[in-house]
Amino acid sequence: MKKLQLLIILLVIFNLQIKSQTDSLSTISYSADIRVSSISDAQKSIDNFISSKKIIPSIYYKTKSTIEININISEQDYLDLKSLIPKWGYLDNHQETTTNYIEKMNDLKLEQNSLINEKGRYIKLSENIDASNSKYYDYSEKIIKLEKEIGNLNYEILHLKKKHKNFNVNLKFIEETNTTYSNDISWVNMPGIEYSYLISENSTLNISPDKMNGYILKYMFTRGKSYGLLGLYRANTTDSLTINDMYIFGLGQDFYSKHLGRGENKFFNLYISFNAGVYVTSNKIKLVNSSWFVNPFFGLEILKTKNLLFDSKIGYFLPFETNKTQRGFLANFSFNFVF
Repeated sequence: MKKLQLLIILLVIFNLQIKSQTDSLSTISYSADIRVSSISDAQKSIDNFISSKKIIPSIYYKTKSTIEININISEQDYLDLKSLIPKWGYLDNHQETTTNYIEKMNDLKLEQNSLINEKGRYIKLSENIDASNSKYYDYSEKIIKLEKEIGNLNYEILHLKKKHKNFNVNLKFIEETNTTYSNDISWVNMPGIEYSYLISENSTLNISPDKMNGYILKYMFTRGKSYGLLGLYRANTTDSLTINDMYIFGLGQDFYSKHLGRGENKFFNLYISFNAGVYVTSNKIKLVNSSWFVNPFFGLEILKTKNLLFDSKIGYFLPFETNKTQRGFLANFSFNFVF
């Protein structure tokens, strides 16, 4: 029983030694893009961190709107840095990778042992022949070549042995100059439907109705909520001269604020929006007019996941040609899904 306990203790100690050796021969690389409101404030923050930790950056490059920095730091400094980043700005893209050198160390040792054995064979061969023999010169050349290769491998092994757990950090600070979430375009395929309620501000007898119900096909094609619209507004009117149908074709774009979550919350993301396009109106007798429109909105995303979006917004309908009689207030509700 005591022998079994002793064996277990030895195995645990051996595994801990292996883990310690593995950890000591690893490099963790971390890269991140940090979006900030002020590049000068970001510079003060990173400079304070560098000076307090007595770090010498490998790279420190600053432009009017960006700072790029590369540093090699200890594990504690790395943990401190990661805790500070969310306070400095918005963490956009980040990646952490670990490179372990223990396998490379073992490969180098195996190769070195193989070369040492090969060198030993040539030494024995050279000892069994006369120096005047032509093969003696060939063996001597191979021994010298092998000694050089063994020396190079020994240098690499010693270099790896000097490696401790190392943290290499690349940071890029980017000053934001607008309210859009990102400069990168992320394409999506999200069809959907939208209901719209239009209340005319100045409805006019025999020209425009006081309210219309809109039924719209809404196709979103970017994560930043760029979308296309194809819809019909219809009024319940018995007057043959009053507009009862309005067809719209347009494009729209939503914008998130960097101060209000950037559209990344699951519930209740606030945003501003607009859409623009052309419209065609008709009554029960004929086509009445056609022109272009612009609609500004304030919106609230009720629910947002990777695959679904329930959205609401209020806005104002601004037709170009018949602005006085057709402009009005809009209340919209939409549902989109990944297809």
